[in-house]
Amino acid sequence: MKKNSFILFLLLTPRLNVAVATKAKAIAPAPKIVTTKASTSASSITTFNNHEALSAFAAIDFPLSTIKDEFTVNIFKTIDTVFAKSTYPLDSYQISTIKKTYLYLIFLAKLERVKKVESLSQYKLDFSKFLKDNNTQLPHLPSEKLVTSKGWSAVEITAQDIASSQAWQLFCMSMVCDVYVYYSVVLQMIHNVEKQTFNYIPHIETSFYNSDYTSLRTVNELTRIKLILENNVKNYFLNQCASWKLLQNPQPIEKTASKSSPADIKDPLALEKEIVVFRQTPFYKTSHDMHLLSGTPSTQALSKATNSQLVSGPIFASPLKEQIWCYLMLYEVHGQLTTHMNQTNMQDLLTSWSGTQLPVNIFPYSQNDFVLLDEILAIKSKAEGTNAKSIHPSPANFKVEDLRPAEQLPSHERSYERFAKNQIAKRTQQEVK
Repeated sequence: MKKNSFILFLLLTPRLNVAVATKAKAIAPAPKIVTTKASTSASSITTFNNHEALSAFAAIDFPLSTIKDEFTVNIFKTIDTVFAKSTYPLDSYQISTIKKTYLYLIFLAKLERVKKVESLSQYKLDFSKFLKDNNTQLPHLPSEKLVTSKGWSAVEITAQDIASSQAWQLFCMSMVCDVYVYYSVVLQMIHNVEKQTFNYIPHIETSFYNSDYTSLRTVNELTRIKLILENNVKNYFLNQCASWKLLQNPQPIEKTASKSSPADIKDPLALEKEIVVFRQTPFYKTSHDMHLLSGTPSTQALSKATNSQLVSGPIFASPLKEQIWCYLMLYEVHGQLTTHMNQTNMQDLLTSWSGTQLPVNIFPYSQNDFVLLDEILAIKSKAEGTNAKSIHPSPANFKVEDLRPAEQLPSHERSYERFAKNQIAKRTQQEVK
């Protein structure tokens, strides 16, 4: 049953990028890049030990107040309103990481505009340092000189430019792919759990409150809830993928006598095929494989990788280097936001965070997910023994004080005969009156 306890731990733990989690244990942050403040998060949030994301946050070391262009300033004001002035605010360092993440998205979106729009060529001088492949230690980063330049303010972008930028599109597609990978793991988990559960059926009366059987039931219930929740997350990011959202729920291929052009035929597996192809791209393979990310041979232990072998080292050319760094920053903030929720603040956070006016919202949940998230958090608190009076009692954590006197229990009228007698008595009283 230790295996089932481990599975339960995985399900109750926020979904992490395996490569990032492995990397955190294998490599310590580089002291020249990550400051003490950057590597120390607030006690209210469990920050993932993501070396590259922390490196990026620390490397953007100029005061963000020096940025004056209206678009960026408005985004920073929205972040302050939503995350710093809410009922359950984040601390100043966490607010700073969110702002720096959005700043990096804006930076990459402006670079795309300068490269593609001919009328903006006059401002290429301000961006000249960032338009070349970067073979120096760090990826291209917005500098204080750039964000205060005339070119930065003149190259205007919109919320749509952020949403359609390559960096955000790659992040959304990666999140969709991760959910499909999660499907395959969890469906196998459900199969294995139900095979074990079957052994208890012949003696269900005595087995129901057995601790092993309780663990199996908890894992099964939690897994199915997580599947629904992950599917909602998939749909959230999929609807923002410009090239993939049209592939959702295609019409089945109809065999007709007439010849149809390939454009007229919708493949029901088109999305899955695109996902398989995307998972083989350098971006996805590198961002999800620690060996590729660090440039370490697959036969070498990850603990031997050095800081110079990470993305911050000269092993990738631009723009891949910047895209991976942006992905890791987004994933770090995504993890910080989702792990900030608990049963006390969840409803308020779902209301305030899901309805933001930000160009793109890293937080994937909405008020429609409340029931699912509440169920997961309730099971988690019960499994940890932190909420004895949970509305989701578990025999494994059963306590006498959870009982209520029989007279306080509502009558469910399960006996038809009793129900019929009560109805007759009520009718008689009404006739007498």
